[in-house]
Amino acid sequence: MRGEAPAGFDRSDAIARFGEFAGGLAAAATVELASDTRIEDASFFAELGFGTGALRFSSFGNMIALTPDAEPPPSLLEHILKLAPRHGYVFVPANELEQPYTGSNPGVMGIRDWWIRYFDYL
Repeated sequence: MRGEAPAGFDRSDAIARFGEFAGGLAAAATVELASDTRIEDASFFAELGFGTGALRFSSFGNMIALTPDAEPPPSLLEHILKLAPRHGYVFVPANELEQPYTGSNPGVMGIRDWWIRYFDYL
């Protein structure tokens, strides 16, 4: 599906950068993290789960966001916000992604909001 990643998306490179970020976060975290890069049919390519939610990595624009249900310990969120720019990621608050999708990308139909467009299963 065309909406899963932009033209030229380098999945191998993206997963390598994700691995570096995940390693740094795991070293600093006080909670166990579950890494998943076997994502299919979605607008994100990787996820770090932490029990009360997850941090997702969009296939678009080096963006990361917590799942709407996430309640990370304050120290984990602090480490995420510190590590994100070091690894070239932009952290997007989930509430900003709840805005209605107004994009006109051909092939992306029935998308309700920006969360689905960039961080959810399609």
